[in-house]
Amino acid sequence: MIKKPFRYLMFAFALALLAWLGWQMLRAPQSHAARSQARAEIHSPSPERLHSAARRSVSPLAEVANELRTSHGEELRVSFHEAMLLEDDGTQKPIALEPPADSATLRERLAELNAAPIAYPVNAERTRAAQRVITPDLSVKIDDALLSSLLKTHALTLKDRPNYAPGWVILSAADPLAAMAVIDAVRQSRGVSAADVIVGKYRSKRALPNDSLIAQQWHLANTTTSRTHANVETIWNFPSATGVRGTGVRIGIIDDGIDLTHPDFVGNLDITNDRDFIGNDNDPSAIASFDDFHGTSCAGVAGARGNNNLGVSGVAPLATLVGLR
Repeated sequence: MIKKPFRYLMFAFALALLAWLGWQMLRAPQSHAARSQARAEIHSPSPERLHSAARRSVSPLAEVANELRTSHGEELRVSFHEAMLLEDDGTQKPIALEPPADSATLRERLAELNAAPIAYPVNAERTRAAQRVITPDLSVKIDDALLSSLLKTHALTLKDRPNYAPGWVILSAADPLAAMAVIDAVRQSRGVSAADVIVGKYRSKRALPNDSLIAQQWHLANTTTSRTHANVETIWNFPSATGVRGTGVRIGIIDDGIDLTHPDFVGNLDITNDRDFIGNDNDPSAIASFDDFHGTSCAGVAGARGNNNLGVSGVAPLATLVGLR
């Protein structure tokens, strides 16, 4: 009576084993096909897999940041509609980007054209004077002991150590957009006290005023020696009608008097508010017999009439001089 149930149990086990083996044989072709497809995709991925992999491998610089804040507080925004073509002879020419680029395509478009990005101050009218050209270079003031670490961390190269600016270096990024992308991190790096992307700006032609002795005034614009000078040529902006030249400013010359008859002061004297406190009158004229020459010299340095084809020019050539003796 014990053997019969045992035979039934063995028979049921054999049937279950046969059923499992049959299911595995039916499933094997499908599993093999799936494994073959997987192996094929490893060597020849589908477009969907390629697109996904491309998204994962895109450099953080591929979609560029299009805004830059300078250390002087100017906010610049890169234009996607134009660029500055860099010619082989060193000249530059603005060109239109047709069709316009975007943050994902700008780097590639610029590289194809050998062009630099153009930016404008935010909310400014897009004129030639407002145009800025972004370069790949950065000016950085840094502790020299930490320079190597900075170069390695931010993939920069050392371009120059200008001898006129101790402690400063000129660094280069891979391209202008890379310089824009890294500048904030550079500013926050240890040992860095100042940093800016070097930005080009359109400059109009300038000249010194036509005063006959202007070439001897090395203290205003020195081009022949190593002496320090005021470098006022850019501020004056001659021969343009614009420029800062002292218009509307009164300068009191508190000294031993002014030669009010000097031809280089014509048009620059206020004879209403002047005063001679020594003689207690309103005539601050220098007295030659008293060797009163210093005040005239100071007045000339400050505000001799400029661009009058005569003598010298003052630092503020259109300012008004008030003699106070």
